[in-house]
Amino acid sequence: MSRLSLATLFFATLLMVGCDAAEDDGSGGGGSSAEAPGYPVVMDEVWGFVDARGSLRVQPRFDSADDFSEGLAAVRVGPFWGFVDEGGSIVVEPLYDFAGRFADGMAPVRTIDGWGYIDATGMVVVEPQYDNARMFAEGRAAVRDGLRWGYIDATGTMVVEPQFAFAGDFSEGLAPVETLDGWGFVDPAGSLAIAATYGEAGAFSDGRAPVLIGDDWGYIDTRGSVVVNPRFGSAGSFGEGIAPVRVDERFGYINTSGELAITPQFDEAMSCEQGRAAVRLSSRWSYIDCATGLVITTPRFSAAYPFQGIARVELDERIGYIDRDGEYVWLPTD
Repeated sequence: MSRLSLATLFFATLLMVGCDAAEDDGSGGGGSSAEAPGYPVVMDEVWGFVDARGSLRVQPRFDSADDFSEGLAAVRVGPFWGFVDEGGSIVVEPLYDFAGRFADGMAPVRTIDGWGYIDATGMVVVEPQYDNARMFAEGRAAVRDGLRWGYIDATGTMVVEPQFAFAGDFSEGLAPVETLDGWGFVDPAGSLAIAATYGEAGAFSDGRAPVLIGDDWGYIDTRGSVVVNPRFGSAGSFGEGIAPVRVDERFGYINTSGELAITPQFDEAMSCEQGRAAVRLSSRWSYIDCATGLVITTPRFSAAYPFQGIARVELDERIGYIDRDGEYVWLPTD
């Protein structure tokens, strides 16, 4: 059984929509260069937090821990989840079967009654009642009631009735949804802004969204016009002007015009954040410089995550962190 944080696994980002456009409860990554208040580490199966220089900031004492978001991080004490602040003080008592990350001032939490939302003080804003719930984004959160997804606003009011087989997060004013006719995009009022004619679809970034047209992936703009013709085996989100795509059996990167920016040469590739992108060569992960495409460190990791000042890497289930040059600031531990 892996010792990795259940929260981190549960909220893993959908990295390549063409590889797996399944339901997820992910937390999207931004392009900010700011460091996080702390980074979760595990020592002898007990979790704490380090700073961006690899110094212990919060001594290990939790049974599991997730990343910080909006100044708070979910931690598990025994079977229940709560939240700590940057100093490691518990600010939301461990009361929940599961706790997600904060966005727009609220976090999804699960109790025996289902999923609801709390604010940063721990006050319940939306009573637990849903079968699943995603993070807030642009004032909306996707929730599942039975088999169908809809959207609530910050007051908990259902503003888009549950009707979709899946509903993604809002980004750039639109959200991908799956209907009986296929995938399309809705606006915050729930109106279908881009017709549901696609086999699959991902979120907008840099004014582009990956969509499956027939057997191939391409990109559309926010008006629904095809701006990169479908010709890829899979396609990821744009970050800092480039997006990972699969050409034949190799991954490379294109620019927003659809021109190759980095030659396909990788076995897997993630979106660029903070000038770096994780790539897999054979069975091991490394990072490239997004501006040059050059690999910055020898591929040696079993998993690699986006940069947030530093980047979390895993080496055979041990968790470490590296800086932008690929040097360890925290050696892998478990």
